[in-house]
Amino acid sequence: MNDGAMKSADSMANFRATFGVLPNKSLRADYYAWKLQLGSWLEGFIHLEQRDGRDAGSATVTGKPILVRGQEVLAFEIGDTYTHPDHRRKGVFLNAVNACVAYATDRGAKFIYGTPNDASLPGYVAKAEFIQIEGLRIAILTRRITRRSLAKALQRRVRFKLLAEIGAALIYRVRVVARAIRMIGQVPAREAQFEQFPMVDGAWGGRDEFLFWTRRDSSFINWRYKKNPDSYRLWMVQQGDATMGYAVAKFYTKGDSYVCAICDFASINDDTKVTESLIANIEMAANKEGVDYCEMWCSSRSPCFNVILRMGYKEIDAFPVIINAGSPMASVLKGAGKWHFTLSDSDNI
Repeated sequence: MNDGAMKSADSMANFRATFGVLPNKSLRADYYAWKLQLGSWLEGFIHLEQRDGRDAGSATVTGKPILVRGQEVLAFEIGDTYTHPDHRRKGVFLNAVNACVAYATDRGAKFIYGTPNDASLPGYVAKAEFIQIEGLRIAILTRRITRRSLAKALQRRVRFKLLAEIGAALIYRVRVVARAIRMIGQVPAREAQFEQFPMVDGAWGGRDEFLFWTRRDSSFINWRYKKNPDSYRLWMVQQGDATMGYAVAKFYTKGDSYVCAICDFASINDDTKVTESLIANIEMAANKEGVDYCEMWCSSRSPCFNVILRMGYKEIDAFPVIINAGSPMASVLKGAGKWHFTLSDSDNI
């Protein structure tokens, strides 16, 4: 990484820190340096918009290898759009976004996508020529997995603490039994090191029906997690010498809760039992370590969506995916097709 990129990463970290803490990802300069490093395909890009000699707004784009109908293309994720309160409604946001769109377009991006929050979404759609993918939502799914967290939730509904604790103990016991039954006959998952991630093609089976599937090969996985300055953990399911699937989790503190974010998961041809085994084994590890609840993102168009719901996860919120309307593949992505979209497909963790 050259000196200019390092300076840009340091400036971005300092600017982002003015907006408060993000417990689920780092705000350090080395995080933004990682985003700029040569990853799977191309270096990322940070734009810091200046006003009166000071950083007034920001945006970033990061290159991703995406399979669209089985064809591997270069896409860019746009994010980190922050505007200092003193410079809102002055064109800062639009200039930063347009600079990132131009960077990605110049490098042959087939599409540019993002997952903006409620504050950024109107600016993207009304001003920056982005559109929402109709009929697609990314669900935020959570599940309380310890007796303590269940009791805390029940206590908000019932008056007596003792009654909440008794109810939580019963629910917890039923869940333990149900999980044990579900695990019968399944291939067990085990925690592994990222150095052990297999040499796979990254498609994990046929993906011709998918409009969005990140190429999850060893190169991408090691860039996304091992080289990331934050800490992640890997689980894999193997049958003999074959790897049937994997999942990645991140443990962090959010307020007064200890959270396990299941950041990513994939299996050969979306095998239901493999997916259940991966999630269940992560839950067991999280339970032992005192995690209050697990969370994950899953596309409503994913074959895994109903599997996760059957495992007891609840959809607590959802948001759209946006794409740049001028992207060469915008018309394709607006059509019908499956999407496998997890937390790891965003810069939110």
